[in-house]
Amino acid sequence: MSALIDPLMSVLDSVLRVEAQLGCLIQAEKDALVGGNTTDLSLCLIEKESLLGRLRYFSERLRDAVSSVADQLGEKEAGLAGGSNGLRRLAERLSEPDRSDMISALQRLGDLTLKVRMSNQVNGLASQVGLRRMGALSGFLKGSLSGPSVYQATGRWKETALRGRTLGRG
Repeated sequence: MSALIDPLMSVLDSVLRVEAQLGCLIQAEKDALVGGNTTDLSLCLIEKESLLGRLRYFSERLRDAVSSVADQLGEKEAGLAGGSNGLRRLAERLSEPDRSDMISALQRLGDLTLKVRMSNQVNGLASQVGLRRMGALSGFLKGSLSGPSVYQATGRWKETALRGRTLGRG
């Protein structure tokens, strides 16, 4: 690897490490969701926010490194700094072995990002299903444990037996 892309590759390696940590964390989040462990789930969410903050930081460093390499190549920064496509265009401008190294790192990053995104979507769907089930259970319990809201002509509540007692007799 040449001195030209050393800083850029260093930032890409940092992004890859954080993405890998995020992937492991999302698996732990899934385990907490499935196990109903709210304490672990809360800790996972706090850690996820921290990792996302680190990714934002490294995105800024990556933008700076791309700008530096583009300047050294005599290219306009705007054409090369446009996300992953810009990074691929930048990689194509490099000579070997830098080109292969950078393309390989970008491919690993793309694969890892896709895996993390898909796992996160699965966790999101699982939490939505859990919330719907809790809402349905809450509605069922509320309806079965409380009597009807009916006033008598005197303005008092009508005396009714709690329907929840029939659940206890079953």
